[in-house]
Amino acid sequence: MVLQYTCRDQSVITTLSTSCQESNWKIAVGGGSHVIDLKLIVDTHLVGKPSVGVVCNGKHIFPHSDNDRAKLKEDLKWQCPFRGTIVGIGERNCFEFKPEHGDGDLWYAATVLEQREDGLFKVAVSMPAGEGGLRVVEFPAVKEELLREAEGQKRPVKTPLRSLILQVPMADPKSSTLSVDGSTLMTHFFFKTNSGTFKGTGRQFPHRFADTNEDPLSCLTRWVSGHFRTGTRSTVALPQWPSEADSTGCIEG
Repeated sequence: MVLQYTCRDQSVITTLSTSCQESNWKIAVGGGSHVIDLKLIVDTHLVGKPSVGVVCNGKHIFPHSDNDRAKLKEDLKWQCPFRGTIVGIGERNCFEFKPEHGDGDLWYAATVLEQREDGLFKVAVSMPAGEGGLRVVEFPAVKEELLREAEGQKRPVKTPLRSLILQVPMADPKSSTLSVDGSTLMTHFFFKTNSGTFKGTGRQFPHRFADTNEDPLSCLTRWVSGHFRTGTRSTVALPQWPSEADSTGCIEG
């Protein structure tokens, strides 16, 4: 889930040069247990190749020196692996649990309450309580191999391994892409609004999704790209986890 995205040039940030553009992504992965803060700076004011800087959670990814940015000698590809989130968290008795030191092949109805950052799961299990009764017991750190699906083929739980991939082409760094697994662009992980509009403190996003069949994320991406091609001053930000009462994005400018 994209918590926040901004793309700004010198008209918004006075410390940047006139040919510099800064993009910032704040992304929650692993069910929100870990946040990746990624910044890309592209400066085209130098003669020849543009200079680029990439910072992740305060650590310089490129260049590796103390400089903020440097010229690319080849296309840059940065990859950050992370654990994906299993389907069915919070759904009552969606899984079955086998005690690690239990006898035989006994499985019990289980609800996964939480997927932990270390890959383990917090699970509530319906265990026998004597005289045919049941009691719910919580296990705070369950390995995935002790869980399986409750329905269908009862497949074992497998946490998906994903990768956040930033690709910066040497010829045109401003055409950089950020994706999951190299195939799904991060624009697909913006939240969608209930009302079909993005609005902010400056002005309302000039497109009502309710009046068109076009995908709202495509609208947002096209609108932002058009503003930067024409040099229009813009700041785009999506706030954290909107409530159902005010599920909106934020366009400032």
